[in-house]
Amino acid sequence: MGRLHCYQPPRDEEHSQELLVDRKTHISHIFLAQGEVYSIYPRGPSVEIMEWWKRLPRKVAAKVVSAGFGDFLSHLPVADRDRKLPVALAERWWDSTNSFHLPFGEMTLTPLDFTCITGVAVGGLPIPWDYNVSENANYINEQLGWVPAFASADAIRVTDILSFYKDKAIDDNDDVQLAHLTRAFFLYMLGRTLLSNTAETIHLCCLPALEDVDRIRDYNWGGAGMATLYRFMSAVSRRRTKSLGGYSFVWEVWAYENFQLSPYKLKQDERDVLPTMWR
Repeated sequence: MGRLHCYQPPRDEEHSQELLVDRKTHISHIFLAQGEVYSIYPRGPSVEIMEWWKRLPRKVAAKVVSAGFGDFLSHLPVADRDRKLPVALAERWWDSTNSFHLPFGEMTLTPLDFTCITGVAVGGLPIPWDYNVSENANYINEQLGWVPAFASADAIRVTDILSFYKDKAIDDNDDVQLAHLTRAFFLYMLGRTLLSNTAETIHLCCLPALEDVDRIRDYNWGGAGMATLYRFMSAVSRRRTKSLGGYSFVWEVWAYENFQLSPYKLKQDERDVLPTMWR
């Protein structure tokens, strides 16, 4: 891990200026110039999601499974997260190329990597983001069965979703209530994993993709999750945040698979076990 962590800027200034831009604002420059100790907080706690997942009504759980997230939810990590490894990775990450610059060349998280690690496919229909959805209270009430308070422009706190539905009685024979719960659970799950952020909120602009609970699987949730990982790794590398949003556990598994860097002991040591996060 020492070699991965100790970044040295390339000596070829003329060539590197095209790719490694604004190096003085990069986290690697801070380490070299100031020797600052840096810590990153990985987002996306899993315990609450798994507890709610286990309590879901049978019909709602079936919708989640048919959407392709059953195995994903069944294998979320509950162990303490590694806070040192993300720092080492961010030190090598450059937002100008969306890749890690390593002694032997460049590497990055690919769509195939993401799918092999999580089991969530990258591909499908574009998510129909609606950034004006917060202005339509009737639509929100129709989709969720309530109108939550907004924490920002079009985002609600994921904790509010859990609080509202935690002890709410659901009629197993009421398809409308079941659809409300299905959408709410997806919003909570996305806000805690694939689309998690530093504010612990979820943007309701993705609500149109949840309208038809039988077609949730059709949309590119893996692509959105992967883009979120890229965005937060770039933000951390520029010291705009100390929180690594998105489903950041992917970075830990990726680093283990490529560099054998992990504080965890695998449940199985078979290289062909996919998704690899199950190990």
